[in-house]
Amino acid sequence: MKTELVLVLYDRLFEEKCVSRRTFCDEFNISERTFYRYIREISGYLKKYKVNYYIDVKEPEGKYYVLYGDFRRTDRYCQSCAWHRPI
Repeated sequence: MKTELVLVLYDRLFEEKCVSRRTFCDEFNISERTFYRYIREISGYLKKYKVNYYIDVKEPEGKYYVLYGDFRRTDRYCQSCAWHRPI
């Protein structure tokens, strides 16, 4: 079950561009803690194998996104996207 849900979450992040933490947890009957663990696993995979991609979250809504680019660069931030926070 875990592997399947991690893959579903990964696919949704890349296909749908946005995943709601609450909606995903409700749909698959998992806790938010479990969701965070899955996000961490995907984030670790991206850091190792897809270094230009990273997971971003908009809080407090709990919307997760996969973004492309060098998140270490601070010049890409602006007032309209100041909420970006790499995981």
